[in-house]
Amino acid sequence: GFGLLGTLMQMCECSGVHALVDRGRVPLLDGVEHYLDLGCAPGGSQRNYDSYGQCLAAMTERDIQIFLDPQTSGGLLVSVRPEAEPEFLATAAEQGLELKAFGELIPSDEGPRIRFC
Repeated sequence: GFGLLGTLMQMCECSGVHALVDRGRVPLLDGVEHYLDLGCAPGGSQRNYDSYGQCLAAMTERDIQIFLDPQTSGGLLVSVRPEAEPEFLATAAEQGLELKAFGELIPSDEGPRIRFC
C-alpha cells in the first residue's frame, strides 16, 4: 500500500487540492510508539517516501514510519465538506464507527501537496 499520505495525495491530485494534516489528531493504534521505539517498522514506509516524498512537506523519520506505513488502509480515508461533518460523524457513530477529523483540504498552490500543521 501507499500509506495514509499516499492515499491522501492521490485524493488531492484527483481533486486539484492540497491538504493540511494535524499530526496530533491522526488516530494511531495502541502500542505503535512502543514498537517504533524497538525499531519495528516496515521497509515499505521508506520506499513510499522515496516514491512520492517530493510531494510532501518536510517529515521526520517517525512521520515517515507512521504516515507512510504500507500496512494502513487508505480505504478508511474520507473527505467531507465542513458543513456536513457533524451529520457524517453522527451517522458513522450510529454504525459503531469512531471517526476523527485530522486535517483539511485547501485550494492548490505552489507548496507541497501535503503539509503538517
